[in-house]
Amino acid sequence: MLNFKKMNFKISDMKRIILLGLLLFTINTMFALNVNISTNTFKGIDKNYVEFYMQVVGNTLHFKSIDSTKMEGTVEVTLLFKQGEKIINFDKYTLNSPIFNQKNLRTLDFIDVRRYPLIDGDYDLEIKIKDINRADNIFEKIIPVRLNYVNEKVQISDIQLIDTYVASDLKNTVSVKNGYYLEQHTTDLYEIFMKELTFYIEVYDTDKYINADYVVKYYVDKKGKNEGEPLLMRYKRMQPQSTNAMILTLNIADLPTGDYTLYFEVKNRKNELIIGKSIEFKRANPFLGVTLEAYQQTPVIGSFVEEMMSKQVTYCLKTIAVNINQNLVRDLNELIKSDLFFDKKRFLYTYWLTKDHNTPEVTFFEYMKKVDEANKRYNGTVGHGFQSDRGNIFLRFGEPNEIIREVSDNVAPPYEIWRYNSLEHQQDVKFVFYDPDLAGNNFILLHSTKRGEVNNPQWKRQLYKNDPQQNNRLNGTEVDDEFGRNVNDNFNGNN
Repeated sequence: MLNFKKMNFKISDMKRIILLGLLLFTINTMFALNVNISTNTFKGIDKNYVEFYMQVVGNTLHFKSIDSTKMEGTVEVTLLFKQGEKIINFDKYTLNSPIFNQKNLRTLDFIDVRRYPLIDGDYDLEIKIKDINRADNIFEKIIPVRLNYVNEKVQISDIQLIDTYVASDLKNTVSVKNGYYLEQHTTDLYEIFMKELTFYIEVYDTDKYINADYVVKYYVDKKGKNEGEPLLMRYKRMQPQSTNAMILTLNIADLPTGDYTLYFEVKNRKNELIIGKSIEFKRANPFLGVTLEAYQQTPVIGSFVEEMMSKQVTYCLKTIAVNINQNLVRDLNELIKSDLFFDKKRFLYTYWLTKDHNTPEVTFFEYMKKVDEANKRYNGTVGHGFQSDRGNIFLRFGEPNEIIREVSDNVAPPYEIWRYNSLEHQQDVKFVFYDPDLAGNNFILLHSTKRGEVNNPQWKRQLYKNDPQQNNRLNGTEVDDEFGRNVNDNFNGNN
């Protein structure tokens, strides 16, 4: 509660009343019950039905204490399916939230799904949801519902947006349809971290009205009238059945922020439209197209770098130096040496936005796991493991398909040959590392067959430079095979 006496400025009685009113309005608004609502209709075997999906946003609900640590919330739901003033179907029930620990109140969203049989027609669904623990905390809404599944032609259900699904052997229930357990996507918004749009749909009676294979076309385009090819589009060929149940996915990772429409169409072999449906959605993708050159303008508040300490940020910048564009290496090195703490944060965050503009923190943490693994494997007497030549290649190209280690050659120092089956459109790529000073795990990249990397035709001569009989055993750049010398077989994969 605000203590006006302790404020360092004077306000009139009228201003105090206005300020207090605004405060009370803000508090009431903050706790206004927020519920995400959606419906979909489907054709049933005996009766057609509508499914009702509800997501209660937990931080807008009031919870009562069950004991010293546990809390629970409860809502009362009233649903009226009406045609004019006539009530066709009715439901009223209470729904308890899961029981939560008090410290987890920010994660209290919970979902409910209900199914109601209805005859074909147009309805108004009146919804009233009341917070049992606070009588004035109420959500009310009226949404139209249409069921129209005539028997004289091919029909399709509504498009059901879903977040996840798994195969299920259970019979059809409110959450299981045609062998799939489905979890509803309860809003029309796809946020920055969502890379795919997945939906469930049913096509009915194609076995009666289509005598051959048919095609479903599903695509995304900007909301409104559009010309030319859609932004995203896919096709799928189907066999006629009484019910074709489909789960379809489109990759929306590179879809910019905006309003869109998802279309689903059934077409015959002549590419003629038989029937179609659509649903609108919104995409939030604010960092799409961000460039490293603009890092000084990148906000970091709320990002994974915000709470990092100075040493952490500097260390993380060093880990990406092996992957940075050569044009920016100098800028990065100067930034690492500087005291520009916030610029360092911005650079680090922007770098990972360029790699993954939807979930940069996920990609960052996955990369740091690789850094930790490089440190464990390749730490030597100089620097971190990720800064070594082997650590560098490991971070850039990942685990090789094969590593040949040689420590028993009579004359050559310890060496390793890494082989990748395929690397950036190049087949059978090899890297040769050796430890010329026998310094303990300080292997140096000696030669590689990868384009753009160190390529040393004299690498075998370098490997055997301490052999007193080198000139007798070398033929140009090749080494004569002798007892205990397997470099040719190791490199050529003959072992």
